[in-house]
Amino acid sequence: MAVLPGEGMMLSEEPVTKYGEWPEPPYESPIEATFASCCFKHLRPDVHIEAQAETSTKHGCFRIDFVLSLGDKRIAVECDGRDFHEPFRDEFRDAILLGEGHLETIYHFRGCDLVYYPDDCIWLMSALEPQLFSERGRHILGRLQRVENENREGTIGVWNADVNRLFMKGSFESFSCRIWNGNQPYLFWAFRRNISMKSERNPRWPLWKALYASACEHPGASLDELLEMSWWT
Repeated sequence: MAVLPGEGMMLSEEPVTKYGEWPEPPYESPIEATFASCCFKHLRPDVHIEAQAETSTKHGCFRIDFVLSLGDKRIAVECDGRDFHEPFRDEFRDAILLGEGHLETIYHFRGCDLVYYPDDCIWLMSALEPQLFSERGRHILGRLQRVENENREGTIGVWNADVNRLFMKGSFESFSCRIWNGNQPYLFWAFRRNISMKSERNPRWPLWKALYASACEHPGASLDELLEMSWWT
């Protein structure tokens, strides 16, 4: 009998990559197990799921927490635990994966949001990528989500982060939602990078495209070597 994602979860020592079905536990972290448990059951049955997907690039092999594929579109999800992710390193890695065409979109969810508000995070992703989710799944997530809205339909705050690299290294599209934790409002987030990001006001945005151009000037250099020679660091 197949084990549902999240049941009997153990930490993984080997990558798990399967197509056309749910990758079974164990996953590499409890945060990933939480995402799998709350997300996979709401996806369309023809969405292919890879867990700990290894992707070879000109600058090394990278492991991606989850890749959801539908047709020729590949969308990655990173479950960002604070101890294992450094923002600028993630930005450079994302730049290589997007620039070389391995992925169309990369989402980053904060670990704290997935731990305490997993259904709300998955609802947010279903609102941003509805083509991945079944009609029934979107309906259930709409009932589970607790986003503050008078019409109970949920609202998403959206803006593009064109951040001064001297203060915070990164460029992304940010999506936030507010829910109430007792008497206190709480914002949870999704951060997205994709190949179609652009800004008419600032042709240099997003930063990841500049990072990819820098990587192309040093073919064969590892990510660590690119970080050492980058003037952004």
